[in-house]
Order: sequence, then structure tokens, then C-alpha cells
Amino acid sequence: MNREFVIYGASVSGIKACQMLNNLNCKLQYFVDGDESKWGTSIEGYEIKAPQSLCEDIYSIVIGSVYQEEIEEKLFELGVDLKRIITKEKLVKEYFDLKLDSYKERINKSKSENREFVETIIDFDHEIKIGGIESWSFTVAVALKKQ
Repeated sequence: MNREFVIYGASVSGIKACQMLNNLNCKLQYFVDGDESKWGTSIEGYEIKAPQSLCEDIYSIVIGSVYQEEIEEKLFELGVDLKRIITKEKLVKEYFDLKLDSYKERINKSKSENREFVETIIDFDHEIKIGGIESWSFTVAVALKKQ
């Protein structure tokens, strides 16, 4: 996941999205918010910019707000390519897929060396904090187990 990201939403949900990106080792550039009073300030050590700044860069956009549809509409009106928006869930799935591929490789190596292999891929209590989607996390865990 070598992409660079911007979070739209400099609020509690945006902070959770920031923590998630940090936990997934994603590179965050800055925050964007529709509230003009926030522009030029910072949150979590990142500058908050106006939505128009998204027209000038190519970073992927994570919407850290409950107002997903309204924000997408605003971005569309600004002329921002909506294909740049990536959901938090998609990022987590990509991270899981990367970990799963690595995990499978290590299992196969252990089998070829006739060794038992036991390792935690993701520890929800320590390694990754997703926030607000605990039941979804269990659904993902079941899907990963099936894979």
C-alpha cells in the first residue's frame, strides 16, 4: 500500500480514520474539511486544507465522516475524480490480503521444512485499531478463515 492519502473530515471520525491509516502503515498527507474555520489549523499533526486543494493533487481520498454521500457530492461538484475515493473497509481488506499472502507463503515454507507454523496475522487488540466496526471485524475474520 504505497499510495498517499488525504482524509476528508477533520473531526472525531477523521481522527479514527487517521489512526487506522497509521496502523495500516499508509502515508497521510493532510486533512480536508468543509468548515472554513478549520483551514490552516492542524489535527493529529496534519494540516487541514480546503476541499479545493483536492483538485490540485492526486492523492487517494479517505472520507472520515458520517456524511459520505454529501462529501462525495461536494467532490463531484468540485470536479474531483470520485475514483480517487477509497473506503476504509477496502483499505483494511487490502491490508488483510497482503498479510494473508505473506501468511500463506510462511505456512508453505514451514510445511516444506516439516515444522509446525503458528502465527497471528492480525491482533485486533494491539496491532490494528479500526474503531466502530467491531462486528464487521468478526465478519472479516470468518471470511479470512474460509480463505
